[in-house]
Amino acid sequence: MSKIPSTRATASAKARRSPVTAGMTTSTRSQSAATTRITPAWESALFGYELAAQAHNLSPRSIANRRSSITGLARWLATEHDITSPDQVTKLHMQLAMKRAYGDREKSGVRTCYNDQKAFWDWYAAEEGTQSPLACITRPKDVVVPVNVLSDKENPAPAGGSGWPGLAQHPR
Repeated sequence: MSKIPSTRATASAKARRSPVTAGMTTSTRSQSAATTRITPAWESALFGYELAAQAHNLSPRSIANRRSSITGLARWLATEHDITSPDQVTKLHMQLAMKRAYGDREKSGVRTCYNDQKAFWDWYAAEEGTQSPLACITRPKDVVVPVNVLSDKENPAPAGGSGWPGLAQHPR
């Protein structure tokens, strides 16, 4: 099975969705967290987390997404707060990071970001025997998008369903 080569459209779409470069101008991206390498302490913690996630049968895609989320956090903390290892992260740092993440994401992206962070920090706290810096930070509320319901006048099918072509022949 061969991989489908990436097109320019998919590459630009991925760049637009990048959590690290969201909301930045082109001139500031080169000096941003995206170019900051994570330290060996973060790499070591991520490696341990990945092994634990694999042992719990997490999908490779989920592991990659969580790694991306934690790596973005590590880079941001390094550039903005001079944090070079996970054991230096405090609740205040996580509150600032979550506030920033919540502003950059829409709908379920906020909840996904929180869940990714929570999974890593719960594992890290259990591994190190410390309290998670994400402890006591509540999960964001889900954004509920209203759905327009058709009225009887707007609905093209009568209540019996006979107005839909092919529905009467559908096996039950």
